[in-house]
Amino acid sequence: MPFDAGAARAFGGVSASLRTSGRKTYARAHDALIPATALSLGVPVYTLQSG
Repeated sequence: MPFDAGAARAFGGVSASLRTSGRKTYARAHDALIPATALSLGVPVYTLQSG
């Protein structure tokens, strides 16, 4: 999936949400690319939490 202008805009929103919640954005920047790309394409993200 491409990281295009739409994904970049969504990434800004994801980053802003992280900052608003008090999380450190620099530590999660690469992880935030995944939901930003999915948001821009309108597709869901599924995760599996172990433990």
